[in-house]
Amino acid sequence: MKRQLILAGILLVSLAMAMSPSVLGVTYTSSQRGMITAVTGSYLLYSYAIPGATSYDLNTTLPWAIADFDHTLTKIHFAATGAVNLTGGYWNDRVFPWHHYVNGNTFDETITVAISNGLNPNDLYSHIYLTANNTAWSATVSYYLYDVDDINSAIVYTEIDNAVPRIDGTWSVTDNATFDVPFTSMLAYMTIGYPSTAAGTTDPNPWAPGTSVHTGSVLSDTYQKYGPAHSLSSDDIVATTNKVSVSFTAKDVMTKAIWDITPTNSIWNGAFNTLNTNTFVAKINDHTIPSSDITFASIHMKNINIAKGDNVANFTWTAAGGGGGTTTPPTTTTPNVLTQEVVAGVPNWALGAIIIIIVIAGYAIWKNEKKPKK
Repeated sequence: MKRQLILAGILLVSLAMAMSPSVLGVTYTSSQRGMITAVTGSYLLYSYAIPGATSYDLNTTLPWAIADFDHTLTKIHFAATGAVNLTGGYWNDRVFPWHHYVNGNTFDETITVAISNGLNPNDLYSHIYLTANNTAWSATVSYYLYDVDDINSAIVYTEIDNAVPRIDGTWSVTDNATFDVPFTSMLAYMTIGYPSTAAGTTDPNPWAPGTSVHTGSVLSDTYQKYGPAHSLSSDDIVATTNKVSVSFTAKDVMTKAIWDITPTNSIWNGAFNTLNTNTFVAKINDHTIPSSDITFASIHMKNINIAKGDNVANFTWTAAGGGGGTTTPPTTTTPNVLTQEVVAGVPNWALGAIIIIIVIAGYAIWKNEKKPKK
């Protein structure tokens, strides 16, 4: 019985996977699509505490030049928790002089001060050394990375579709920012810029300020995108007898996309008035769209692949009746109930199969429960 139930479960999962449009499983890189990116106002913060000690020595390797960090906020903050003598030390080339502190005394050494005192701004390390006569002190070291190029170098951006992409409209995408930070963890304060294809209202601060990230952390942002033909102009369309050519530039690679054309829209200026749906041929970038992927009322096309960059679509047909110039209505056929889609993207045969399996599984469970217990 358990074997039957496991088999039923496996079949259900397999069917669900088979019904999911493969286009929704594609991951796009930033070279294939315009995506979100960190912009001015973003910063990553790495900080750590130094407990009081008579001697402290740490050399921190930096992946970016120390001058790329904010010069004012990147600093050492020293605080006395009692009477203590700072007997010596340095931050890279900046030497700390002997000084006596009492409880509550503090001082800050910023990059600005350190550079003016000899710190090399191109250093890829931060060497801190402190000596004191006792442990009545503590310090905090903070590195604020504000350089946007450096921040983006620590992030890999990818994108997935949440719906079938639409050449003529909008669809939902999710951009993922995967971090590869050089420290154990950093706090991310992100201001996000969106691609020119973003539609509707976008949020420049989609993540909580101070979100902790480490290598492998993923922050996600979902928004709407415009397809490349959502706002065609008359300059993009060339119409001649029984032929329409459309040119557009796409900023995104699109896989198995949908394109709906309403021939009566004013943008077409009557270019489809002689349309013969029986002989209609659609070619996009010299690839002929199979007739099985085209339906009429409007002109609905699916499973279209769009390249990043310039694209050309050519629609041709022959005049009805050898040149009469009137539209021939499409031949009507009895719809195939099994291949129709009550749920978008899910053929009826698949829904029926799931229902049958659920019934079988339910019956098996019921029958098992009805067996007399030994």
